Amino acid sequence: MSIKKACVGVLILGLVHSAQAQDRLLNVSVLGIASWDEPQVGCTIVNGYRELVVLAEADTSYTDAYLEVKNLYTPNGSTLSNDDWSSLTTYQKQRILDGIGRLPKRKEDAAIVMSANDAAVCAYAYEDRAGTQAGRISVQITDITGTGRAASADTDSTINWLSGR
Repeated sequence: MSIKKACVGVLILGLVHSAQAQDRLLNVSVLGIASWDEPQVGCTIVNGYRELVVLAEADTSYTDAYLEVKNLYTPNGSTLSNDDWSSLTTYQKQRILDGIGRLPKRKEDAAIVMSANDAAVCAYAYEDRAGTQAGRISVQITDITGTGRAASADTDSTINWLSGR
């Protein structure tokens, strides 16, 4: 058996074991070079209702992250976007703190607090500055369902939704 086949077998067993021990996403993270034409992309499947925090963070002062989140089950549906996380509401910032224990590092980083219901969620992180500049950007999708104060009509109507097939 080749090393490659053995590694794939271990990965599959690990995924099956994880699925039995825990039936929900905890975190998907991607790090790499992004530009306006070539984004970093992180995706996950959401079964049932979940609250998510999606971050796009740059690691240098000359990189400005821009974030879009789409539901691939509804290609003509809504796209959520954010350029600077500081534009979020106080409630959304608190949900990020409750869910992952920190806020984005730089004001130019991007964040979206959202709910998804039976969705194929993909996050696209772009370098937002004009021209052909590229920079290192990380994308993080984290399930924060059950942490802190859940969204409801009386707490904040600014939670974004992606739902349905």
